[in-house]
Amino acid sequence: MSIQNIIGGILVIISILVIWAFQQFFSHPAAKSGPLAASSQVEMIHGYVGGEKMGLVENQKIKDILRTKYNIELQPEKRGSLQMVTTEPLDGIDFIWPGSQVELEIYKKTGKPFRSAEILFNSPIVVYSWDIVEAALSKAGIVQKEQDTSYIVDMPKLAEAITQKTSWKQIGLPELFGSVKVACTDPSKSNSGNQFLCLLGTVIANQETLSMEDVPKVAPTLKTFLRNLGFMENSSGDLFDKYIKQGVGAYPMAAGYENQIIEFSVDNKEYLKAIQSKLRILYPKPTVWSSHPMIALDDKGKKLIDAMKDPDIQRIAWMEHGFRTGSSTISTDPTKLGFSGIPLTITAIVSMPTPEVVENLISQTKP
Repeated sequence: MSIQNIIGGILVIISILVIWAFQQFFSHPAAKSGPLAASSQVEMIHGYVGGEKMGLVENQKIKDILRTKYNIELQPEKRGSLQMVTTEPLDGIDFIWPGSQVELEIYKKTGKPFRSAEILFNSPIVVYSWDIVEAALSKAGIVQKEQDTSYIVDMPKLAEAITQKTSWKQIGLPELFGSVKVACTDPSKSNSGNQFLCLLGTVIANQETLSMEDVPKVAPTLKTFLRNLGFMENSSGDLFDKYIKQGVGAYPMAAGYENQIIEFSVDNKEYLKAIQSKLRILYPKPTVWSSHPMIALDDKGKKLIDAMKDPDIQRIAWMEHGFRTGSSTISTDPTKLGFSGIPLTITAIVSMPTPEVVENLISQTKP
């Protein structure tokens, strides 16, 4: 056999081996790389999220971090906090994210799927209002400014004005129709509504927190309060949106979460001066903390909880959405937010009642 034939045979064998190796390499999933490979490994995680957190879970920066670092893609659906832990179907749901520990404890009692839970963010309940309303309440001794923050320093007086149906005219605002009200979400469906209801009940009962014995004493007054509000939104996000869009005539005051005005001001930086000139955030003294526990129903939900503790996500949650993280490594300096009136710390706090008291209060105050 000639040298040429031997060399030719060797080249044919080498060519076959190269083709075989090439096919093996690109047919093996572990050898693939790049965007196409990453997308094939991404886990879709479905869950219910309170309306006040929808902006956060839809933030493109957070979505990118979850996808690139943790191979997660969220599929969130907006629900009221009490709805998600009591009545919503959980087929295909990996996590639920209500607005307080009360909902967590209520959920645990249902016996439905539960893997783990962790508080990721906190936000106090506040009252949103307007410049002219704040001025009138200040003259009435109900609101007082301390440094740059406006506090409702006389909550009993505000509660009395609400329950006695004091007219806005009597407060010094004849241009507003009807009596003094603080709009809130439906307490039977939404966390911010039931937290504000409990806060109001605690003030009326003159207690540090509501007990089961206090419920019959305050329920008739609170039931009248809710009846006078008329239609109530199921989501704090929807209520805040109406407060912004419909203005002082429709919503002189509305209960919500501190983070909502921060998120709104970040999303509307070009109108920040106009926002600062008209919108007001009033901190009740005392108020209640709203802790936002994420509840994992399965391993995918637990994976999401761990991912949401990423320092970059936690930083974005504060700087762009106003959620206080509680992390010692994340600065929550309100002076860097751009919106004035946010205090460094929240000091005057009352405890939420037990889940049993909350459920009893809600059942006795339905309009």
